[in-house]
Amino acid sequence: MGHPGRAANTFQLGRANPAPANAMSRIHFVVKETAKMAYQAQARREGKSLGEWLREAADEKLATVRPRKFTVEELREFAARCDARHPPGARELDWPEIKKILVETRYPDYDIT
Repeated sequence: MGHPGRAANTFQLGRANPAPANAMSRIHFVVKETAKMAYQAQARREGKSLGEWLREAADEKLATVRPRKFTVEELREFAARCDARHPPGARELDWPEIKKILVETRYPDYDIT
C-alpha cells in the first residue's frame, strides 16, 4: 500500500542516489556567539561572506592533513635516484639473500636456520 497521491516506489529506503560532485549542500553547526562574531569580523576584514570564509578555512585545514600528491617531475626525479642506486643490468637479490642481510643487520640474535 502506498500513500494517496504518491506514485508507488517514489522513495526506496536504503537506495539513496549520490549527489553530483558539483552539488551544494548545507552544514549546520553550533558555535558560541563570541566565536561567530569573531568569524564574521575576520570574514568582513577579508571582504568575504561568512560562508565563503568558513569554506576556505575548512579547505585549508583539510589540505594540511591530506597527503600531498607528487608531481610528474618529482616522480621522475625519484625514479632516477632509484635507478642510480642500481646500475643497469644489476641483478636484484633473491629473497633468501635479502632475508640474510636483514637478519645480519637488524636482528643479529635471530637464528634463520
